[in-house]
Amino acid sequence: MSDNLLSTTQLPTSGPFVHPRGTTEGYQEVVIVSGTSGSSSIGKNEDSAAISGDAGTPAMAIRKATPANTSDTDGDYEILQMSGGRLWVSALSEAISHTTTVTLTRPSDTTAYTALDVIGDTNGSAILTFANMSKTGGGDVIITSVELEIDVAAKPSGMDGFYLHLYNASPTAIADNAAFNFPSADRGKKLGKILIASPTDEGDTLFSDNDQINKHIKLSSTNLYCILQTVGAYTPTSAAVKKITIHTMDI
Repeated sequence: MSDNLLSTTQLPTSGPFVHPRGTTEGYQEVVIVSGTSGSSSIGKNEDSAAISGDAGTPAMAIRKATPANTSDTDGDYEILQMSGGRLWVSALSEAISHTTTVTLTRPSDTTAYTALDVIGDTNGSAILTFANMSKTGGGDVIITSVELEIDVAAKPSGMDGFYLHLYNASPTAIADNAAFNFPSADRGKKLGKILIASPTDEGDTLFSDNDQINKHIKLSSTNLYCILQTVGAYTPTSAAVKKITIHTMDI
């Protein structure tokens, strides 16, 4: 028996069931395919060079101009599909990075902010909603950077940086110019806060560019809710427009 002979099975030596590979004693040889490489072997050694005319078993795929299910039931086996010499695959359907800008127009007054007051919109609310900050259904994201633009030509005396408080659900209502509070009802919603650097005067516009924040948060939906809070006390410009842009990346 050769080295790669696995077993023998006795078969009839005459009649319709004689196998052409049976021995003279009526045994059928069952042979292990050799594991050595070479053009006549379907076994190939890792990292060996391809040789023209190598033997092998092809991986089959169905030619389909438009991919579609070929089986009856979810969970059934199917053959890969291809067209034009290319395998059909599905591209990632959702972006892995997200950018949203929220515009806030403060009330038409010059009521001074005390240090650590919140800054709200003309409708009186200080809650900002940033939509589409994650993949569908929410999940873990990294806040990579934040920009703050203030559309005024001069920086008010006393204006410093800002805190941007982060929530995974809409926090308790709070109005412009109120002292910031972290009520017990918001303890399960808050995700932390980001310090926005004091904006610089760039002529007709104030601007704060905050890169490499890399804050990890987990959203319950695609929305991120925020409250903007001033660090310093200052007298604002009436109806000043602020634009906050947040960049996130799915992880």
